[in-house]
Amino acid sequence: PDRAAGMFPILLAGGAVAAERVVRVRAGRVALVGAIAAVSLALAPIVVPLLPPAELARYTAAIGLSYSAERGKTSPIPQLLADRTGWESYVDDVERVYKSLGPEDRQRAIIYAPSYGQAGAVELWGPARGLPRVIGAQNTYWHWSAGHTNTEVLIAVDMRPTTLRRLFRDVREAARINCDYCMSWRSNIPIFVARASIVPFEAEWPDFRHYE
Repeated sequence: PDRAAGMFPILLAGGAVAAERVVRVRAGRVALVGAIAAVSLALAPIVVPLLPPAELARYTAAIGLSYSAERGKTSPIPQLLADRTGWESYVDDVERVYKSLGPEDRQRAIIYAPSYGQAGAVELWGPARGLPRVIGAQNTYWHWSAGHTNTEVLIAVDMRPTTLRRLFRDVREAARINCDYCMSWRSNIPIFVARASIVPFEAEWPDFRHYE
């Protein structure tokens, strides 16, 4: 919606002119306020987390409303709320993979996440769970991560196996992240554990830069 924000003042001005004609009479004022109240009540669960995800999915299906802000990304619930779900369970999955490693590997491991949201979730909840440093390739996270990428043990979220095998000798899928109500791009994605670096990750880091 922010892509169209530049048009909002023009649309609001036009709407205000039309609304002013309606509210000149009492009946018009009552009708306008009633319509606004009815629409607001109907749409409130879609933009405010009032319902649990399962109930929200049934509600949006019942009123026939589906909203996605980005093309090709889907969820049973509107994206405004779907983008808020599944983060803690995602960190749970990363934590399980980390804790499945041996003590020596845990001491050497770092975590790779492809997006700033995925990296930020690990950075937010990870320290309390004993998780190691997280690096990310998107936007400013790429800059923050530069100089901290070399490792002999990498827990890699949603990285291509072919890319990992160019960097590490031992690459194995350790788990898959699934969430019922998050956006589709964050579900059914693999977590790999890669060991024994072939080339320093830092040497390849410029190729991972992703601005979006």
